[in-house]
Amino acid sequence: MVSGHAADGEIYVFGAFIARPLEDGPCIQSCVHIENEWSFDERALLFQLSPTHDVFRGRPGVPAWCLSDDEVVFGDRAYGVELTIDGSLMKASFTHRLFDADAEVVYGPIVHRGDFKTLLTVDGIEVWGECV
Repeated sequence: MVSGHAADGEIYVFGAFIARPLEDGPCIQSCVHIENEWSFDERALLFQLSPTHDVFRGRPGVPAWCLSDDEVVFGDRAYGVELTIDGSLMKASFTHRLFDADAEVVYGPIVHRGDFKTLLTVDGIEVWGECV
C-alpha cells in the first residue's frame, strides 16, 4: 500500500494485491481450486482506498509487476491501470487509462472514471507478506 499526497494536498491511498509475487510477477496465473484447500479467486489486483474506493482486476497471462529503470511498475505503462513507485520510495504515480478493445491491458480500468493520472509525494509504504 502506498499513501501520499498530491500537489494540492489531497491524500491518496493505493495498493496492490499479488497472491504469489514470484509466480504472478512474470505472468498472472489462473486460479486453480484444489479440493479441501481455500483459494482466493483474484490472483492480482490494484485498488484505491482514498479518496475513492475502487478495485482494478488483473488479467491472467500477463505480468502483474516488473522492475523498470529504478522503479517498480504494477500494470502496463500504455494501457489500463498502472501504479509506479520510484526507486527512492519518495514519489509514486497512479494512471487510469481507458483502452481499445484489442489492447493487452493488465489491470482493467473502470469506464465511468475516465482517464486521469495522479502524481504523489509518498508519505508511507506498507508491505505485507507471508512466507510459504
